Amino acid sequence: MNRLCLAITLSIASLGLAAQASQIVQAQQTVPEEKSIFKVKLADGSYVFTDKPQAQAEQITFANQTQNLVPAANLTSSPKPLSSSAPPSTATYSVKLLSPADEETIRNNAGNITIEATQPSKPYAPRYRLLLDGKEKATNTSGKFALKGVDRGAHQFQVILIGNKGKTLASSEVRTLYLHQASVLINNN
Repeated sequence: MNRLCLAITLSIASLGLAAQASQIVQAQQTVPEEKSIFKVKLADGSYVFTDKPQAQAEQITFANQTQNLVPAANLTSSPKPLSSSAPPSTATYSVKLLSPADEETIRNNAGNITIEATQPSKPYAPRYRLLLDGKEKATNTSGKFALKGVDRGAHQFQVILIGNKGKTLASSEVRTLYLHQASVLINNN
């Protein structure tokens, strides 16, 4: 088998026809060392490689270390899949609210409250989403939400863990907090 046959064999293998390539390699076990390869430029600008000399052909010489011989066993084996760094599909996510406690009363005239959540289990979810009174209020990666200007009264809140693509991974329980503010109607004179 000359180098041209070897190049064709490798091309066939790269096209997924490993069985045919294996048959070619097994049929021709020896590689003669002294064959010449010629490169011919066609009218359309493409090149043809051949082992037969032609007019206006350029002879190509190869160094001995360019012999790309592949054992037949390697042509028929399929590549191993790359390992994935994605978390396993059996991962269980959970989120726990740290503060405020359920039905806790917060006294703040400016309407500032802080809600904190964490993940007690090992799989790490990238983002936390805070729902206040059923509406999305904020999203972050820390699980700590500092809200300003919240109106007085009762508010329900929940924290949801979301993946990189916005998929809900886990949800906390829904809690209620009460925000008290001094009345503007009370005369402090």
